[in-house]
Amino acid sequence: MTESAKTSKGNTEVDAMASVVMRKEKGSIYKCIVPNWLMNASSLLKIAGSPVDSCVLKPRLYLSASHEVFGLTLVICWAITLFYDKSQIFDHPARPIIGSLNPCFGWDYPPAQYIAIVLCSANVFFTWQNASFESARTRLLNRGDYHWPQAFATFASYLLAVASNCWLLLWSIGPDDGNWNWHTVIFLLYAVASYLACLSNYLETRFSINNSDVKTKHTVFVILYGCSAFAMVVIYTVDLAYHHPDKPPALPWYITQTADLVWVGCVINITFGTPPEPPLKLTLCIYDPDAYQNGTAARSKPSSAPPDPKYVYKMRGANDLVAAQRAY
Repeated sequence: MTESAKTSKGNTEVDAMASVVMRKEKGSIYKCIVPNWLMNASSLLKIAGSPVDSCVLKPRLYLSASHEVFGLTLVICWAITLFYDKSQIFDHPARPIIGSLNPCFGWDYPPAQYIAIVLCSANVFFTWQNASFESARTRLLNRGDYHWPQAFATFASYLLAVASNCWLLLWSIGPDDGNWNWHTVIFLLYAVASYLACLSNYLETRFSINNSDVKTKHTVFVILYGCSAFAMVVIYTVDLAYHHPDKPPALPWYITQTADLVWVGCVINITFGTPPEPPLKLTLCIYDPDAYQNGTAARSKPSSAPPDPKYVYKMRGANDLVAAQRAY
């Protein structure tokens, strides 16, 4: 091989390496390839299409993903139940208590029940991820010096995570044993916790230096969401407290139905109804990549040099990510 050929080959290899590095810097190592327009439309797809090695994320992304799962599950389960046996909805045992068609009516019984349990179990992951990232960001920004909005946000995010665990009991308590009182308590716990997580996101931004990010639409959404959530608590409590087998529901069915529909609409639109928040930069690398390049022998060889800090799992706060926050 001539010297010029060797030089040309060397330049090609260097260019190739530079290209790989550039793509990594741009976050091109992805979990899967998702078109940008789809990622912008769905938090679930944004998580699925996020880079593996380094990405900028907002904790709310996981909160929004959990609500998308809820909405998607409702649509799928209602479609299945209407096709399979619509009497499970319209002759539901709890309908004489409340008079309206509750969102749960479409997934309380098989076969939709099986789909609902599997899909909603994903929300345990999403809500705990949201709580973990929310808490980490608060500590990074305040170095442990909590103000009340940050403390409330941390509490609300972990409350929602616990409520998501309890949510899976919905298909054991009520449909199987007829205990609709505790079934309703579990449902309302999640509804209230979900709203408090949304409210805490609003308050955390409202009482920060980024309060200009809070727009009128965010305030209207939070008020509407709160009214629907707490209206449901009052309505269902009254219906259960005054229920009698031989009497109609204590409140007119259309009041309960309106509260249900408004609440479901707010849950589905939480991504668009909450203000922007400071993002986190998440970087994942192999701790000691050189030890994994030549197999077991290399891994078993002790290293005398200290680990390179750049291979350590890192999480940074929003102070270094102002530009990324605006662009995300």
